Amino acid sequence: MKSIVFFIFLFPVFFSVNAQEKTNYPWNLKIGYSRINNYSFGNIGELSIEGNYKANKWIETGLYAGYTTSLAEHLYYSDDGHITGFGYETSPVLSYGINSCFYLSSLFFEDNFRLGLRIIMKPGGFYMFSQEGFEPRGHHFTFRTGLGIDYRIFRKMGLFGEYVYGFGDGTYRAMKGDRGMRTEVAYQKHIGSFRFGIHLHF
Repeated sequence: MKSIVFFIFLFPVFFSVNAQEKTNYPWNLKIGYSRINNYSFGNIGELSIEGNYKANKWIETGLYAGYTTSLAEHLYYSDDGHITGFGYETSPVLSYGINSCFYLSSLFFEDNFRLGLRIIMKPGGFYMFSQEGFEPRGHHFTFRTGLGIDYRIFRKMGLFGEYVYGFGDGTYRAMKGDRGMRTEVAYQKHIGSFRFGIHLHF
């Protein structure tokens, strides 16, 4: 994982060698690493990629996808429905959705200014590839919002950082009450993440 993160920051140096004078490239690609709290248990790292189109100096929109792994839980029951034990597995998680940004920095600076400050909205979801009987499993809706900052080092490349916070929802089987009986519980899981990486312009 550390070698991949190192490559994320090394690659743009080669990309920017032949950069032209043009600075207002409408397309950008963001490659980043996130610390997420969380899809199921604890803080996890996620690699992500995001493609965006900047329609004007105010609005940018695109799609994102990410990959990580996280723990899923399995509950074991007796014949009369009482919980007798539990187990865990590490499962792949694919995140996906729409990215929308409003550039606050356009209120104060020209469109080609090196520094960008943006409000972020990310409606989407994640799919957890856990086995039958493990939770979470399958698709879960997420919605996150937050702030991001970009700094263009070269004409076609820069660095970014962002923090978003929101929730994911779903249903899982869990204990409820003193007797540990099985029940279906609806929940909203709060998800916060700090992401950093590089952005490339086209």
